[in-house]
Amino acid sequence: MAEPTWFWKTDGETKNERPVEFEIPRDVLRMIDVHLKSRCPELCPAGTPWLFPRRDGQHSVDPGVLSARISNRIRKETGLEMNAHLFRHFAVMNWLDANPGGYEVARRLLGHSEISHTINMYSGLEARSATRAFADLIEAKKGCR
Repeated sequence: MAEPTWFWKTDGETKNERPVEFEIPRDVLRMIDVHLKSRCPELCPAGTPWLFPRRDGQHSVDPGVLSARISNRIRKETGLEMNAHLFRHFAVMNWLDANPGGYEVARRLLGHSEISHTINMYSGLEARSATRAFADLIEAKKGCR
């Protein structure tokens, strides 16, 4: 796994107003750099500091507008209905599938203050992977005889 070189912090922009930090891997940073270098002057004026700027470069795109653009692109490319908020659920679903019972990490990813909230919202998502992990354990134990 690539070493992260940059952290992104929400600075209280979450529903519970608690900051959340994420490591940004180098390959993602490279994609962001390519985007920033290739967007000017077609999308905005040179030197615009926003990752997703308005065309005039004076401010970032409104979050609702950006969310709608993401949803429209995903629908156009895949036929799936997805919105920006569902990325949180998708990330946690993938985490729990790979790590059954890994609610503390899921809680931290989501920025929930209480683990009980995370468990209430996401318990059951990892049922199939939990039973698969148990079956793998039984198979491994059989081989140890």
